[in-house]
Amino acid sequence: MKLLIENWRKFLTEEKEFKQVDDYYEIGVSKSEYHPAWDYEPNENPSLLSQEAYELAFDAAQELSSKLGLGQIALYYVQGESFDNHVARYINGTYKSPVIVLSDKVEEQEEAKTTLFHELGHAYVESIGLETDEETEEDLVEEFARLYTQDPNSGLNYLVNFEGAET
Repeated sequence: MKLLIENWRKFLTEEKEFKQVDDYYEIGVSKSEYHPAWDYEPNENPSLLSQEAYELAFDAAQELSSKLGLGQIALYYVQGESFDNHVARYINGTYKSPVIVLSDKVEEQEEAKTTLFHELGHAYVESIGLETDEETEEDLVEEFARLYTQDPNSGLNYLVNFEGAET
């Protein structure tokens, strides 16, 4: 199976793919000074299916980041099954060029997109200085990601209207 996936990846000749740098599998380039090595151990053997899912979702996430006025994104696989019951985590303070750390539990492209949209929602909330409690923010970005996946304009309108109602 592993060989099949590796050959499939070569066949697709995708422009963007995860590369291993200093034991971290990463994709994208963040202009943020943050590096996951400060807080997380690398996942030196992430699932190939997970890598493929995030690689296919990466361009859509980068496009969303631009629409939200955020910068280039970078994704890193780190050790751990989840982060407080999440499969990914946006690194606070990196909204100008978002850094997202990943577990390798997501193996489908649509789930990867929704996960990245959710995390970019957190980056946006931080970028505008919206102060909410943790539960409210989780509900906000989860609904935003769900809506944006179905209809990008609807998702963006939801986020903007929420911002307007809360500030």
